[in-house]
Amino acid sequence: MRGLFCESVRNNLSGSNMPYTVTWPKRGAYKKFSGKVTMDELLESLSIVQCHPDFDTLRFSVTDFLDVEGFEFKERDIMLFGAHVIGGQMNNSRLVIGIVATNPGILELLKTRYEPIVRYPVGYYPTREACAQWIEEMTGMAVIL
Repeated sequence: MRGLFCESVRNNLSGSNMPYTVTWPKRGAYKKFSGKVTMDELLESLSIVQCHPDFDTLRFSVTDFLDVEGFEFKERDIMLFGAHVIGGQMNNSRLVIGIVATNPGILELLKTRYEPIVRYPVGYYPTREACAQWIEEMTGMAVIL
């Protein structure tokens, strides 16, 4: 099932106009967003991470929202997002999730809509450095973001 899903993700990426980048620090994923972010783009980035060949052994995922102006999503998108998150948790239950953000509206949205869905430890930090320190405390791994 995961194989077919991941093949579909690879074939349907939105291309070079993505408002985010994904990089792969050792045993982790780092997603950096900018501008206005749609739920489709957020789901796509989540799928890219979950379809990475090493997803089962990743220890952390960081999403950096420092350069995000806002989100565009509908209430029904939350259920779809939840399904993606639950699927990932079934394949890797050892992740810790770091969120880098300072915008109060974005933080409120994440804490009220995202956090209740996830069963991973989630930490919110105003800087990449603070987030990296928390990941090191949680995993015992030194991280550079």
